[in-house]
Amino acid sequence: MLWMCPICHSPLQHQSQHKNFRCSNNHCFDIAKEGYCNLVPANQKNSKNPGDSKAMIQARRLFLGAGHYQHLADALSAMIIRHHPTANNILEVGCGEGYYLRQIDAASQPNQDTRQYHGLDISKEAVKLAARANKSHSYSVASSFNMPVLADGGDIIIRNFAPAPSEQIQRALSDDGLFIVVTPGQHHLFQLRELIYRSAKPHESDITGVEGFNLIDQQHLSKTIHINVASEVSALLQMTPYYWQTSAEDQLKLDQLKQLECQTDFVISVFKQ
Repeated sequence: MLWMCPICHSPLQHQSQHKNFRCSNNHCFDIAKEGYCNLVPANQKNSKNPGDSKAMIQARRLFLGAGHYQHLADALSAMIIRHHPTANNILEVGCGEGYYLRQIDAASQPNQDTRQYHGLDISKEAVKLAARANKSHSYSVASSFNMPVLADGGDIIIRNFAPAPSEQIQRALSDDGLFIVVTPGQHHLFQLRELIYRSAKPHESDITGVEGFNLIDQQHLSKTIHINVASEVSALLQMTPYYWQTSAEDQLKLDQLKQLECQTDFVISVFKQ
């Protein structure tokens, strides 16, 4: 078990007969019917429903489910196979609805059937969908800034377009573990941003270092995607912050798009302590 009590930091044990997690100090956290656990104490909440909205989560699920970012999932799987094929515990920080963990699991070797997959996200709606989609994975509502993860618990920690302080990753990552970071490349979704902003600028994206870690590998992954289904174009728009930063009038114009040709551009960086 990778999770720790967010109150006293003791290891959590799965009490299957009571459908909860419990620590040695008797702090108890119920497991929801979908299979996830909420590990954010009430006094640590900054809002009633933190994280991405239900609309953004549903949009991401539709878009990713259509396979438009399969090339990124494949590249993540290949990085793991290349650098740490024997990893037992994989944790994704800011896991959303669990798409990438499911793809990495599907690409794993037959002799890795004991590997455990864990995901945390501050959005309850995202974690609920992730837990529903794969009952064998372990998901928790949790903050990446106060991760309820045991020290040295993760063999691989993935941060995919999500914030997480490096000191939290350092504590949670095993001594020989990998920290994999996905960031937008300079031209990621540039055509989409041109539709929204009068003067779209490239991302300032190249990562060369993370405090406390050494860069051991880096891949630039670029591909033009062709979206020919109106609902998938709309989903891409709604899963990005760009859409929600525009006026209602501009949103209406964007919602009328029936197809879109757009460049995806990712930077995958692999670090060790």
